[in-house]
Amino acid sequence: MSPGHAPIPANSVVNQGNVQQLSGLAPDAYLAAADAATAQPPGFWLWGPFGALSFFVSQPASFPVTIDPKFATPYSRSLTFGVQRQLTNDLVVSADFYHKGIENVLGVRETNLPFESRIDGSGAGLTPINGYGPWYSGLYNAGIFSFEKRMSHRFMLGGSYTYASENDDAICSQLGISSESAQNCYATDSFRGVPTVVTDPGGPGCAGGTNANGPFFACNGSYVPKAGVYYDGAKLDSGPSDFALRHTFELHGIVQLPWKIEFSSLFRAQSGFRYTRGALAPIDQDGNGTFNIRDLKTGRNAFTSPPFVNMDLRVMKTFMIGERVRVQGMFEFFNLFNNANPAAIQIQESQASTLGTVSQRLPGREGQVGLRIEF
Repeated sequence: MSPGHAPIPANSVVNQGNVQQLSGLAPDAYLAAADAATAQPPGFWLWGPFGALSFFVSQPASFPVTIDPKFATPYSRSLTFGVQRQLTNDLVVSADFYHKGIENVLGVRETNLPFESRIDGSGAGLTPINGYGPWYSGLYNAGIFSFEKRMSHRFMLGGSYTYASENDDAICSQLGISSESAQNCYATDSFRGVPTVVTDPGGPGCAGGTNANGPFFACNGSYVPKAGVYYDGAKLDSGPSDFALRHTFELHGIVQLPWKIEFSSLFRAQSGFRYTRGALAPIDQDGNGTFNIRDLKTGRNAFTSPPFVNMDLRVMKTFMIGERVRVQGMFEFFNLFNNANPAAIQIQESQASTLGTVSQRLPGREGQVGLRIEF
């Protein structure tokens, strides 16, 4: 309160509209006094959008964030086509095709990065401006063949085979990406626009070059696209999606035996996961001071781990206790055949002797016993 002003009445609601009347201080002066009284730095307290005294729970980021002027809502175009044929009273086969084009995938790039920084590294000294916008896209196509035999003659059996092509240019696989979570997750090349003419003067063992008549690789290893032709740096990351699986085969079934014994199983075999090799000498492709471990000569997600094969099995016995209580005893196996399925791959080219080998594996065979009571 200003000196000599009457105390603010108890339980009064103080806001930007009445603070001067209640305290004798102008709104800005009241904020400064609140900062000092609570030992906070200047500007900590502010008047919120509805005039109430507020502060930022999450403080603003160190680097400015802008929204692309051509911001567009993400969307997808889908096409699905399928046929189904009943072969017998209890057997159906089907074939399906799925297409999905995913556009305007949101992410962040450094929008104030000069094109020539890929040669002279001048972008590393700038305060980056994180441009949040619809920079990325993806494409999914898949064919699925399946069959299903419904329960009859004491067994049920079903399965499917999927052949899929999944590609995108979103190197940051954050499905719920936001301007905050993507702040330090740039594309390999943040530049988007029409390149200017630049010249690499060369150096020891390197002749240099210019992009006036065509693209070239600079002496520092960066790719320099042709001048005067629109260039989208994100496309340098185009490749199979991080979760892409080319082949997937699945088989499941149930067999019911006398004495209320039941076997059920799930078998799955699929292509290995995709991975990108880490370069022997990482390159700062766009000159922003951020080094991407990717080897630009081999491409993003250009390699595939060994395949994944797994079978789970359950054996269940049902006991009836009177008419209203049923007890089921279960014995379950996971990874029945104890396959050594990969969980991680050694991707560093600096360790050539182990490059592409499995560095970590998923758990082997496991079993558990369970009891379920229904009444």
